Amino acid sequence: MEEPAAVSFIFVYGPSSIGKTTMRLRVEQKLIEQALPELETDRCQIPVVGIEAIGTESNRFNWKDYFTRSLIALEEALIEYKVDYGSRGIHRNHQGELILEPRVTAPQLRRGLENALKYRRPKAFPIDEAQHMQKMASGRRLQDNMDCLKSLPNLTGVMHLLFSTYELLTCRNLSTQLSRHTVDIHFPRYNSKLSEDVDVFMNVLWNFQQHLPLQEEPDLLNN
Repeated sequence: MEEPAAVSFIFVYGPSSIGKTTMRLRVEQKLIEQALPELETDRCQIPVVGIEAIGTESNRFNWKDYFTRSLIALEEALIEYKVDYGSRGIHRNHQGELILEPRVTAPQLRRGLENALKYRRPKAFPIDEAQHMQKMASGRRLQDNMDCLKSLPNLTGVMHLLFSTYELLTCRNLSTQLSRHTVDIHFPRYNSKLSEDVDVFMNVLWNFQQHLPLQEEPDLLNN
């Protein structure tokens, strides 16, 4: 992330419940810690903005809901009137609260999100459960989904971090441009055939047994 070159996306993928969300929260914490000195002089910046891509009951991903959640995630109290979102129906009330009128369309929300990312300049935009973004009724719409996703970092200069199961990898490969500007990070389960993984797992298990609320510490390592 600190030396991205031509990288627009980082894909962190692995099986369900492996700890991807925990990793995402840790990354966000580190980015905020690193940005604290800079924020003393630049109050306009938000170090990182993260959201979860919400699954839908229909057969297509809801981009309007995604853009709305992203704009809300970019909200904070210090800069009440600074951002012009460039779309009618997206404004602030007298208390500085962001108002998104129901009549606002997905393209208007997208333009608002693009402007907000340019003004707030986050170091990264993490998206949890990103596999939900592949939900489409047809192959053509799936390609459109990937193109829409690809254009956001291109227009804003903000790197996107996608935390996903293996499902999104196949869809990512539909777009050659997206593949060229992506770094993949596999987050697998522990492998019992790799001595390094076994050592790490045993260390975790040892720490776990020390924190169990039992009068006598169990011997998990030997069992």
